[in-house]
Amino acid sequence: MQLLRVQIGLLVGQVEELALALPAGEQGRCLALASVGEARRKLRAGLPAGIGPERPAEQLERMRLALTYHLGELEAVGRMTVQGGQRDSEPCGS
Repeated sequence: MQLLRVQIGLLVGQVEELALALPAGEQGRCLALASVGEARRKLRAGLPAGIGPERPAEQLERMRLALTYHLGELEAVGRMTVQGGQRDSEPCGS
């Protein structure tokens, strides 16, 4: 499980960097940032025990899959839309 936590930590940074590089109105940006925030909260708080030892590992794996999905989507969008490397740090919904 520790390996999953490390992978998620690395993915959080990559997804956040790519999401913040996109314009504030870009589709998928806010979803990716929400996923990053949720992953950070869950990693900090620790996962609930669940029903048996596999439950926390399943939850971590779902987080990893969601972040991997967002990473792929952001990379694809970034190749099409980001020009000049400008970073927009405004939060979603402002």
